[in-house]
Amino acid sequence: MKHDLIHFSLKGLLLAFISIVISSCSNGVSDKEKDRILQNFDSIRLSLEKGGTLQNSRLLYDSLVSRLMHEPDPWRQFYYSVHDFYGYIDNVQGRFQAECGDSAWENNIEITNRFFADNKNTSAGLYGSLKSVLNYLHSKATDSATRGKISTFDHATFGKMRSMEDMKKVYFHNVPPVAVITILNSFEQKVRDLELLVLKEHYKIQ
Repeated sequence: MKHDLIHFSLKGLLLAFISIVISSCSNGVSDKEKDRILQNFDSIRLSLEKGGTLQNSRLLYDSLVSRLMHEPDPWRQFYYSVHDFYGYIDNVQGRFQAECGDSAWENNIEITNRFFADNKNTSAGLYGSLKSVLNYLHSKATDSATRGKISTFDHATFGKMRSMEDMKKVYFHNVPPVAVITILNSFEQKVRDLELLVLKEHYKIQ
């Protein structure tokens, strides 16, 4: 059910988020950088519309993850490392939603700014956790196409951003909370899609 809701929110909100980014990015972000962000999130939207998401392969994903739990190391460690990222994202989302409260929070950008300013460890952890899981996925992928997709998402997400401060200015500064939740969901969804590609490769499934 959770992933059905994530999929629904992504399809409905990513289009809106494209315009939000252009209007809400900090003044320090160039027009060229804003265009790059627009293209990045539009590419995620297109991939969702093409049906290349985890939702269409949920049964296969669950089956492969179940098999992975019975594998010896290092593949069992692969499971724990990747799923630690999901746990971290869930923790950030839970604390952020608690910060938002129950009423009139969707467009209150001060909630976003306060949360990411007051939670410096969270900010650094989010950047580091996402970078780490992408590096781990890349290390386990042997197919050039899979490695290319991981590298593409890495570059599209981070680009020239060398720290969470850079990432925060682009993705989480003056951004409505509803868009923050969509961004976090999109990070999690894309990592799951890439994990599925690595698992299919490992188990030699076309």
